[in-house]
Amino acid sequence: MKQCECCGRPLPDNSVKAIPMGPTIVQMGPVMQRIFNLLWEASPRGMTSEKIRDHVYAMSFDGGLSRNAISSIICRMNARYLRPRGLEVRSEIGRGRSWYTIQRVDA
Repeated sequence: MKQCECCGRPLPDNSVKAIPMGPTIVQMGPVMQRIFNLLWEASPRGMTSEKIRDHVYAMSFDGGLSRNAISSIICRMNARYLRPRGLEVRSEIGRGRSWYTIQRVDA
């Protein structure tokens, strides 16, 4: 597995973007769709849960849901929509933050 030159964090394989399943093909609820689109565009470097929360709930006057709720949404998104299609959003913890990336699932 490749590593980041700056921090040494493991990087996912670039081949995820080559899957013929862009953000518009996977149809799910609006919040899940926003999270998927953000992570798809950020692939392969990933995104922190704080950034995901900030982007998804940018227009919400109350700030949206907590980071724990984002993790719960990602868990449901994996089980219902992504794993059956050979993808998974995975969390990697390092330097006090969790990074979410879209990766292939080995069948």
